[in-house]
Amino acid sequence: MRIWVALVSACALVAGGTPASAEPRVFGGSVAVGNPIVTGTAYVTGNLYRICSASVWRPRILLTAAHCVTEENSGALIDPSRLQINTPGAPYQLAGGSLVARSPARVVQIITPPGFVQVGRQVMANDIAALVLDSDIGPTLISRLASRGEIGLWTSQNAPVLAAGYGRTSLTGGGGDVPAQVSLPLASIDEGYRGSTGWVINSRTAGVGDICSGDSGGPRWASSTTGNLLAGVIAGGSCGTSIVGAASFVPITYLSVVNAALAATGNPLVPSGPTNVKSAVVGTTRTTWWTAPEVAPEFATSYQVVGIDGNAVCNGAGTICTAPVASVPAEAAVRSMNAQGEGDTALVPAFTVLKPTPPRVKPKRGSVQIGVTAVDYPRVSAYSVRTTGGKQVCKIPSGDEVLSCTIDVKSGKHRYRVLAITPEGPSAVSDWSRTVRVK
Repeated sequence: MRIWVALVSACALVAGGTPASAEPRVFGGSVAVGNPIVTGTAYVTGNLYRICSASVWRPRILLTAAHCVTEENSGALIDPSRLQINTPGAPYQLAGGSLVARSPARVVQIITPPGFVQVGRQVMANDIAALVLDSDIGPTLISRLASRGEIGLWTSQNAPVLAAGYGRTSLTGGGGDVPAQVSLPLASIDEGYRGSTGWVINSRTAGVGDICSGDSGGPRWASSTTGNLLAGVIAGGSCGTSIVGAASFVPITYLSVVNAALAATGNPLVPSGPTNVKSAVVGTTRTTWWTAPEVAPEFATSYQVVGIDGNAVCNGAGTICTAPVASVPAEAAVRSMNAQGEGDTALVPAFTVLKPTPPRVKPKRGSVQIGVTAVDYPRVSAYSVRTTGGKQVCKIPSGDEVLSCTIDVKSGKHRYRVLAITPEGPSAVSDWSRTVRVK
């Protein structure tokens, strides 16, 4: 949310975004002075300042709420030169028309989702923006953006995710003069909030803390084995008047915004999750395979298959992962990664046991023509056709244009099965073909 502060007197407009907590204290948490992940912004317009927070994702890229950097009712971008940035984690103080702890870094570009317009006090769709700076604002503790898979897992576990900002510390008070932070458990994901193209995450806030005016744009982040992951950018809350809220937009679901900022700063773009993810079991091996992501495929330098526990099963530049069945959790995801380790995930579907369909058989005088349907598996070398006694009667290379063979047989009844030959071993044997009579 945002606050308008008159230079001669304080006047707070409390925005009533989606519901948030029961305690009328922003975050109800601890002082976060010195935290390099959060900073404050001040937009000078006439004799007023618009105060918001911002998330320090990269030294030259901040993420904030779109309503903090656009004109209400029109969506027009504000003049970047009138947007002041506080030194990250420093106390927030206005004096003589400027921030006392103003960073020397200047905003040179504002990027918002197409069509964003703030109307009224409610949190609107796609309320996220990127600010490109002309120089480094300083180091950040954020390692990368959290993936959809990670956010989905944290939400299912109601895991605590940190939040920070310079917002109000009470319903009637002014903006926070120092940043505060609190850990709020994730409660839900809204994938289509008011027609949003990305995700919104909400937190359970009752008795814990809340989001209030001035906190918009602040970060939601969590720690993992790979560092601090930026999960959300705060858009709204209810200053302690509800039990669920702290609405935040998920940056990994807004690649058009974050990638435009990365391109402007000369960084590799963030690829979306892999496409066409599939999984099958052959013997004691589970194989997962996929194709390149739709967004920024040229920047996907490697991939990682991870279990729901966060542990990596496979790492590498290839698009196939083979591992013992016992080492691959039932729930897993594949993450695309650029050279800086950024990238989104796609869920691995439930595996199936690799098993061909029954062969097609056509009787001829003294012979049988046998046709095979290719299995959906990336590493098949050939198909082995077997008799009722288990004897191989023909072996069809997988690269043949037509997967069929014709064998001479004695008169009588015949039926066949087929299996796929792979580096992981033979597939399960198909069911029997129909029985044919040869004269």
